[in-house]
Amino acid sequence: MEMGVHATNLFALLQLRHVQAKGLRSCFQRSRSWVDRFEVTSVLNGHRGCVNTIRWSSDGELLVSGSDDMMIHLWRLGPHLSGHGIRPSACLPTLHRHNIFDAIITGDMQSIVSCGADGYVCLTDIYSGQKMKLFEPDRGHFFAFKIATLPDSLGRTFFVSCSDGCVRHFDLRQDDHAIAVSTGGIGLAGLSVNPARTDTIAVGGNDPFLRIYDIRTLRMHLESGAATDMPLTPAVSLHSTENMIRKHRYGMASSLFSRSEVGISGVCWSISGQSLLANYRGGEIELFDIGPSATSETDVAVAEKTTHISLRSEACSAVTLPASFVLLSSRRSFEGRPNEETCAKEVQFMCGEAALGSGGDCGNFYVWDVSSGGLLKKLRADRHIVNCVAPHPTWPLVATSGIDSEIKVFDVADVNVRVPRSGSSSGTAASQSQEAQETGSGTSPSPSDSDPSPGLPEHPDVALQEAAVKEATAFRRQGNEAVGQADWISALAFYDQALQRLRFEPGGTLRSETESLELDVRLRCAFCSLNLEEFDSAVVHCNRVIQLDANNTQAFCRRAVAHGGMLDFAAAYSDIDAAASLAPEDSDIARIRSRLKKHEKRQLKGWRR
Repeated sequence: MEMGVHATNLFALLQLRHVQAKGLRSCFQRSRSWVDRFEVTSVLNGHRGCVNTIRWSSDGELLVSGSDDMMIHLWRLGPHLSGHGIRPSACLPTLHRHNIFDAIITGDMQSIVSCGADGYVCLTDIYSGQKMKLFEPDRGHFFAFKIATLPDSLGRTFFVSCSDGCVRHFDLRQDDHAIAVSTGGIGLAGLSVNPARTDTIAVGGNDPFLRIYDIRTLRMHLESGAATDMPLTPAVSLHSTENMIRKHRYGMASSLFSRSEVGISGVCWSISGQSLLANYRGGEIELFDIGPSATSETDVAVAEKTTHISLRSEACSAVTLPASFVLLSSRRSFEGRPNEETCAKEVQFMCGEAALGSGGDCGNFYVWDVSSGGLLKKLRADRHIVNCVAPHPTWPLVATSGIDSEIKVFDVADVNVRVPRSGSSSGTAASQSQEAQETGSGTSPSPSDSDPSPGLPEHPDVALQEAAVKEATAFRRQGNEAVGQADWISALAFYDQALQRLRFEPGGTLRSETESLELDVRLRCAFCSLNLEEFDSAVVHCNRVIQLDANNTQAFCRRAVAHGGMLDFAAAYSDIDAAASLAPEDSDIARIRSRLKKHEKRQLKGWRR
């Protein structure tokens, strides 16, 4: 069979997906037919918090994810990896001290650049684990939201958008970095480099304007010597819609703090570089034409008139608009989803430029047709909100993430690899109707909060069980090393990986070894949780230990401390009494009781005031 760009036989394409990757890429990009066959085929577990970023490596071999747990995970996916509980290939602690918002693999596949809510920009070596902080705010606190690399630099040169109104420029070959864009305090979020013209960058932030900059003319100011009154970087053009400007103006007028909720959270260029998508918070997705045809003299004249009369005097009085022009219309709007929550929703082109995908507040993943604006598909992807969408660079595969700690992968799957839905047998899940998928009425995989992978997998092969125990032991050792450095978050992440390895029904001589290992790891999890003042989590771990060993003194002591932290002193004293009955000579128990009494006394004094 000759595989040309006119091939339409989806079955034939899938048969050759691992043989002719480069040749098939254009076929997939020109076809929307596979969107109708999307299903959740894989659920990636491992993070301990919202997954705020997912990105494929340039070759599509790896998926990188970052989370509220301040960990970076690497996933290697393939046709043999389907179902629940897929484990990351690597779990990398970082230097972040708050949620990770974005992470990207450098072009040489050696390192990961990340940024987050602490404002840090960090570099983590994939193989050695070596960590380096490239940037830390020294003036106030602000977020670092998105990273955009220059395609021709192998990831060594990149930009980072920040909520202090600046885009910062980094070059890993240099010691310092520079402020490339300053908007005078308008917080920035969405960021994307034009893939066709890599000298153009698009930026969106906390106002209705999508800003386009020419990288070649950016005024670079070294951060160490930047003045607070440095000149604003001129934009080549600004793009918005009249509706969003009116909404912004109304928000400014009605807000006590002179700010509105209008803003752009996600930006994405088309492959041709002629079109640009912008996801508006509290609004729709807008498609803007950025090519030469969008800059006619008529457009300029109308925009200048509207800008000077309406925007400059009312909505943007505090912003110095550039001398170029503002275009106040989009080619198309994409509607039909709730979009009021979170400031992190992305938007991505799919099928080349034929479709686009984004998430909603309802937990659904939406796909629209670009040419008509019609909704093609709505798929359940999160129990709460979908923020991130990551189409694979080659195959008909899309990863999504959001408030859940899981990552969902949608693929063109056969029935026998379909992921069962929560509360249903695999047979029931396999017969889920197309209507339920399209309307989002089906339920998503719904693991419990305390255990991300419900249902114990069977490991009839003793060798596999022994390998799982060996991996769990290695993760426990890494967790212990993190505890030695008082890095409780990283330690918990390692211990969580250990517990996931132990999620099988042990048999024979392995049962006692597995239970002993789980008991020890959970006690350590409780210890870390207490140090983080996550008392409810500590209680959960201690409960499991006591279930395994009803006479475990440490579990009763740590649960007593957790109950005290939750101000449940009756439960705390009950636990410490149980511990004392098991080990009446243990002086640590007396010290814990004394601390509980002092803590209770302080609480009573505060209440009486």
